[in-house]
Parts: sequence; structure tokens; C-alpha cells
Amino acid sequence: MTPDRRITVSLIISLIVGLAVAAVYGPRAYHRDILSYEFSGDPGSDAEALDRAVRADFGFIVGYTLVLGSLALLLRAHAHTERVHRIASAFVVLTVAAALFDYVEDAALLQHNGTWSAPFATLKFLCLIPVVVGLPVLYLVNRRAARHR
Repeated sequence: MTPDRRITVSLIISLIVGLAVAAVYGPRAYHRDILSYEFSGDPGSDAEALDRAVRADFGFIVGYTLVLGSLALLLRAHAHTERVHRIASAFVVLTVAAALFDYVEDAALLQHNGTWSAPFATLKFLCLIPVVVGLPVLYLVNRRAARHR
């Protein structure tokens, strides 16, 4: 499968934009208690700082979606086997699903509603973990397949 050069260039630009957005919003979205807040919905005495972090997370979501989505689409475009193509496609779907779950989670957090934030935080991580772990593995599998063609 030979990808169109314009698609590859577009995806690389998208990747770079995503990295820039994630670099800007990632540090702002960090708070030492953010993970426990995601699952409890209770900001405790640091509500203002946690809400600020959650608002910044909306930007970080855009960044990581562009980065992971672009990487998965690049792998898909340069897949040397049908299996790599299918798995990369699944990673795109999982990345978009994670972003949607993350947006709902953040909306619930801004309402300080752990009843809604916790399930969506769980779904987000269930989607993101296979993508983050799987992309480098899939890249190596694809390189191996290219050498054995």
C-alpha cells in the first residue's frame, strides 16, 4: 500500500500541531490530585485549582487526540499487512472514543459529579491504554513486516 504523499504530509503537520497543543495545555491540566478527583468528583479544599486544571484538560484532549490519531493514521497509511491496517484503524476509533469520554468526564468534573466522572474516566483509560501501549508495538510489527516482504 503506497500512501499519497499529501496525506502523509498532512498527518505529520497534524502530529506537530497536536504536540504543540499538548505541550501548552498538558502542564496546565496537571494537578497532583487530578487522578483521585477524576474518580471521586470531590475536589476537596482545592476546588478552584482542580477546576482550572480540568478546563485546561479540554485543550490537552485536542492535543493528545491529534497526536495519537495522527500516529495511528500514519501507521494505517503505511501498513505493510492487512492486520496492521485493521489494528491501526481500531486505534483511531479508540482514540476518538477516549477523547469523547474525556470530554464528558470533564463536564461532569466541572459539576463536581463523581457519579458521572468516574465511569467516563474508566472508559477513557480503557480506550487510551491499548493505544498508547499498542502504537509502538504495532510500529515495530509493521517494520518487521516491511523487511520480510
